[in-house]
Amino acid sequence: MQGVYGRYLEVDLTSGEIRAREIPARWYELHLGGRGIAARLLLELVPPEADPLGPENVLVFATGPFQGTGLAGAGRHVVAGKSPKTGSISDSYAGGFFGHELGRSGYDGIIVRGRAEAPVYLLLYHGRAELLEATDLWGKTTGEVEDSLRARHPEARVAVIGPAGENLVLQACIVHDKTRAAGRPGFGAVMGAKRLKAVVVKGHREKALADPKEFARARAAFAKELMSDPGMVKFGQYGTARGLTWLSEMGILPTENFREGMFEGAEEIGGERLADTILMDRDTCAGCPVRCKRVVKTSFR
Repeated sequence: MQGVYGRYLEVDLTSGEIRAREIPARWYELHLGGRGIAARLLLELVPPEADPLGPENVLVFATGPFQGTGLAGAGRHVVAGKSPKTGSISDSYAGGFFGHELGRSGYDGIIVRGRAEAPVYLLLYHGRAELLEATDLWGKTTGEVEDSLRARHPEARVAVIGPAGENLVLQACIVHDKTRAAGRPGFGAVMGAKRLKAVVVKGHREKALADPKEFARARAAFAKELMSDPGMVKFGQYGTARGLTWLSEMGILPTENFREGMFEGAEEIGGERLADTILMDRDTCAGCPVRCKRVVKTSFR
């Protein structure tokens, strides 16, 4: 199958062993994208009664065929595992550039098993994978660690936890590219329990495509068509918060954990209001011309 490498990097933190795990070709036909392969891996590798914060839980960073190709909208990847919040299998998506680099790494994803004796980080750099000591990084915030690791490993992208994850706070996120969070299931706590401070990736390979020239033509045409859509242009201008006002008007804006569907202050926190007040710039994900990511400046009381 084109667009995939057919293998995952498997890391056992307990033993320190790192190896390539071949993925059966049939799985790519049966299971959709990186999320599908991640779900199958968890089915195979995680015992039903596994403690989400125990060494038997498995954390998977996964990409699909489009990650690493520069296609607009394909800058996201998935993190999957057993959630310490719910005790069930869950997943979370993050945008940015980490997924793009993972998609060019020679692996379709990373499988993390076991628990390290002391804090470590995983480095996958130009095809070489190794576990490195992270004692000096433990206790530091996500932004501090990202700056430090990118200085050590130029052009790499970083997924990292902060003190919340280290202390097994159940809502802890895994922060990618400093501002993109894989949140919700509490996978930051899973990384903390495994004593895995960060995953650092720099890709080096172009994906095998059936027709690279035609793909490049279609990719450019898709980006152009995307930006000819007025709705998509507004999405770039105002971000996901653009929908807050009309979602509230429709009664389907999640308010107080969905105890309510309307929020009386929706207009004050909507995308249009934010653009008029605190928006400083717009950021984007790999290959995407929409630039819906908000860069804001504000103060807190």
